[in-house]
Amino acid sequence: MSSKKSSRPVIRQSSLNMLWRCGIQYHRRYDLGEIIPPGIAMHRGSSFHAGAAHDLRQKIASKENLPMKEVVDFALTDFEGRIGQGYVLTPEEKAIGAKKVIAEAKDSLPRFCEAFCEVVGPKIEPAWVEDAITIEIDGKCDLIGTLDCAELNSIYEFKTRSRKPPERDVHIDPQLTMYAMLFR
Repeated sequence: MSSKKSSRPVIRQSSLNMLWRCGIQYHRRYDLGEIIPPGIAMHRGSSFHAGAAHDLRQKIASKENLPMKEVVDFALTDFEGRIGQGYVLTPEEKAIGAKKVIAEAKDSLPRFCEAFCEVVGPKIEPAWVEDAITIEIDGKCDLIGTLDCAELNSIYEFKTRSRKPPERDVHIDPQLTMYAMLFR
């Protein structure tokens, strides 16, 4: 594991995830340089993640979770900033209207943060939060990924899906497999 810059080609875990999801999306993003802003749900998830990371980063030293209001306020402020940088709407969201879709996402964000603060956050004893890990592969390239959070013996990936994925997905998901490899 290394944090220094290298002259070797870099493979990022996030770009591999895109390649596994959709080769055309990967081609358009990395070969053609097309950058499409995230959707509203992605912004909401990223802002939830920012609030959780804000809490857990400081918990490494303090050993205490932040007050729920601070985590919620941090996530909401982050959400406003992300929305201000641009977004795309699905056809269904366009029919509803941007203002309403954004308001609904913003209104749901505190519930995600509150669930984290009440159920998940207190159980985690973080050793690392959003630390990039670099693995040199045969001296030819570097594989780089960022873990959301890790304890000494386990890793956490924060998601804001509407329902829990099937247990088998944990064992076959390429992203989670990559995280496990980076963690080791």
